[in-house]
Amino acid sequence: MIVVVVISTTLSVNGQELIRYGVKLGYNLSSISGFENNVTNGEGITYASLSGYSIGGFAEISFTDELSVQPELLYSTKGNSSKYIFPSDVEGDLEGDIKLAYVDVSVLGKYYLTQDLSFELGPQLSFLTSAKYHTKGEIDGKEEDNSSNIREQSKSVDIGLNIGASYKFDFGLNLGLRYGIGFSDVLELYDNVKYTNRVFGLSTGYAF
Repeated sequence: MIVVVVISTTLSVNGQELIRYGVKLGYNLSSISGFENNVTNGEGITYASLSGYSIGGFAEISFTDELSVQPELLYSTKGNSSKYIFPSDVEGDLEGDIKLAYVDVSVLGKYYLTQDLSFELGPQLSFLTSAKYHTKGEIDGKEEDNSSNIREQSKSVDIGLNIGASYKFDFGLNLGLRYGIGFSDVLELYDNVKYTNRVFGLSTGYAF
């Protein structure tokens, strides 16, 4: 606590606050690279993006009017969605979702193109908190709704990069647009396939 107070005091010039703390909430549209549609003779499986969210806090540390650094700590859900296509003699409508939850720790360098609009880029370290595979639908009139833990088939840490832009208003509200690229293999399914996270995010936040 004492260290935070000292740093906050040091980074204040003529009463201007150079550290701003805030909270943010976002929508994630994620996918896992490595899965490929596999449909033969009208049956198989197709893949699509999965909706999720992020929530947490940040601190923006300004060095000049144009340059700042923004550390973030977010809880974020990611994953992939799939749909099974059954042969003509089977009546079915079944979807399966890989749901991965992380604590994301990122540090973004921000460059302000204008007083309010900034470009941001920086690394991210993600720690897995849960991993589940959920199927839901119907096969030959029988309802399916199952969830299984796939933590053992999932990697505990993901290293990635975020790139995006944000716009802040004078009264504290900010809006963000971001794309996250994962570099780590997050699933242990096949030795010759690398599965990596891809996340498109929209967020809104408030800085105090």
